[in-house]
Amino acid sequence: MTRLLLVLAVLAACTACGDLANQKYPGLVLGTVKGQLLAGDTNGDQPVSMAVFWQAPDQVSGILSPILRPADADAGAGGMGSGGIGKIDDTTIKAFCARPSFGPQDSPSQLNPMVSQSVTYSATFPVNFSISLTALPPNGSNIDLAIYGGRGTFSMGAVVAYNDSNGNSEYDFGTPSKAGEPIVAFSGVEPQLYLVYLDGALPSEVALTLPQGFSWLQITRSKTLQVLDLDTTITLRAESDAVSKRFLPLVGCSAIVLRGYSNRSYLPNPSINCIDSKRGYTWNESVVDACVITFDSGARCLAEGEAPPADWPCE
Repeated sequence: MTRLLLVLAVLAACTACGDLANQKYPGLVLGTVKGQLLAGDTNGDQPVSMAVFWQAPDQVSGILSPILRPADADAGAGGMGSGGIGKIDDTTIKAFCARPSFGPQDSPSQLNPMVSQSVTYSATFPVNFSISLTALPPNGSNIDLAIYGGRGTFSMGAVVAYNDSNGNSEYDFGTPSKAGEPIVAFSGVEPQLYLVYLDGALPSEVALTLPQGFSWLQITRSKTLQVLDLDTTITLRAESDAVSKRFLPLVGCSAIVLRGYSNRSYLPNPSINCIDSKRGYTWNESVVDACVITFDSGARCLAEGEAPPADWPCE
């Protein structure tokens, strides 16, 4: 899982549907985000708070890696490495099956989010919201564009809707031992839509024209980028699909643990990959619980002359 630094840096004010629950107003409005939150299958009887989570520079660099590369990067380098077991043939899978079981192996990531104000709406859907941007993105979210051959800074965030469970008018992040407050919508889920802020100039080789200040950046499934004006009205749907439900709890984490297992009894619904001879397969599964992502992977091979059992998944 990528490392995230989530920072709330906005104040919301209601228009049309939904009642404003408080009237905090911290200063001059630098820009306004407008949109509509549609009902999904989330709990509809709880008030909904709106905010912007600004992301850490390493997370932004990962998302925009096709266009943002360090100016001194080795063009011939091969990236992070393919990992996995490579081509799944009989020889490879037998070697993989011979690996000993292990787990759990934990890899913690500390995210250290900073929290500012948020405003709550009534739970009357659709919720038409207007987020007044009254501060620049926090320093912890700024990318130094000089690293990439540009000038100035760039920040990227996403609009979030959440349930303020304890009514303290701010988002309470989760930890690996406790889930964060329920997040019901996130603009960074497909299609990915991010609020961005530019103060400077992107590298000259980047074929993307961003205005100074706030705007929207949309990333399609094919990884093409489209710039939208800040006054574009966005639409979010509360917990719109299974991918959203699986991913949203991680958005609200102040720290994440990746927990890995190998070659233990696999989970109920693993992803199966059979080899060509049908005499072996790999499997993998992942489960999100609070701020812990558990990965399970392994392989099964038939011994020489062994007949496939009745539940053998490869035919």
